[in-house]
Amino acid sequence: MPVYLIHDDTVTAYASEPDDRPDNALLIRSEEDLANSSLSIARLTALWNTLPGVLAKRFKTRTNAIHSLWNRFQKLEMAEHPDTGCGESGTPAISKQAQVIVLLRREQGASLDEIVAATGWQKHTVRGAISGALRKRLGLTIESTRTDAGRVYRIVDAG
Repeated sequence: MPVYLIHDDTVTAYASEPDDRPDNALLIRSEEDLANSSLSIARLTALWNTLPGVLAKRFKTRTNAIHSLWNRFQKLEMAEHPDTGCGESGTPAISKQAQVIVLLRREQGASLDEIVAATGWQKHTVRGAISGALRKRLGLTIESTRTDAGRVYRIVDAG
């Protein structure tokens, strides 16, 4: 029976429970486990929007979010290396939102064009993700600077 590991903004499917998993990872074995988790509707929606092959959406109720997520989990490909959570290349699978965060955490930040190239998203989707998912949902402080090369975004560490 497959199990699903939720760690940060990544959901990974395994054929069996992985031996070594991060301390803050959530292991889901059933729809009931997902329902009993402490994940908020905002967090469930953010997870949905990071899954491959789904259209961005908002859920009206937590129950709808749980049911939709559980059905989508069933369609995820199993991880190649259950002990590491890595695929064939040996690198962990990373969501597009996580890719954007990595780019924005660089000291020089990232231009809109760099983020578009990395994610394959359209420019308005990148701006929406920065405003909605990163600023509002995750509470990150993002600095936007206009340069000769265009607008550059950067995550500013609080503190």
